[in-house]
Amino acid sequence: MSKNSSDSQIKRLSDGRAMANLGCGTRMNWEWNNIDFSYLGRLRQHMSAARWLHRLGLLSNDRWNRLQAVDPHIILHDLSKGIPFPDDSFDVVYHSQLLEHIDREAVPDFLRECRRVLKPTGILRIVIPDLEQIARGYLEALTRLDIGEQQAREEHQRTINELFDQMVRREGAAPLCL
Repeated sequence: MSKNSSDSQIKRLSDGRAMANLGCGTRMNWEWNNIDFSYLGRLRQHMSAARWLHRLGLLSNDRWNRLQAVDPHIILHDLSKGIPFPDDSFDVVYHSQLLEHIDREAVPDFLRECRRVLKPTGILRIVIPDLEQIARGYLEALTRLDIGEQQAREEHQRTINELFDQMVRREGAAPLCL
């Protein structure tokens, strides 16, 4: 299943390799093909509006600074609709902290899409949350609960939320507001 985007639109490194960063958020290399559909990616396409929102105080300094890191040539695309490139386009397909935001039943199709756009000798690199680290954080906060620290109660609640979020999510997380 070939997608419509032309091979000539694909960014290449100086050595000719094509790299894709799927669901990049604000963590990207501007020499790669960065694909995301976050509000910051969309806002990057309208910097005058972003400047105005920032001046009015509707866009925080933190989000304004993160917006500056977004590739001005980011490819705005909803990855639930596939990857908008032809077969065998990339030497590397990378995504970090993305897979857990996809409905479990849609993951096999998404991974097939990753394989479709990857060259036969290409590399697929997937980064997911470290469940062991999350569980350790939970246990550490749990042991500190005994001594009644307020910070421990907050950390305990945060780790419970994080554990459940990774275990029971069926759909992507809701988009963040400005």
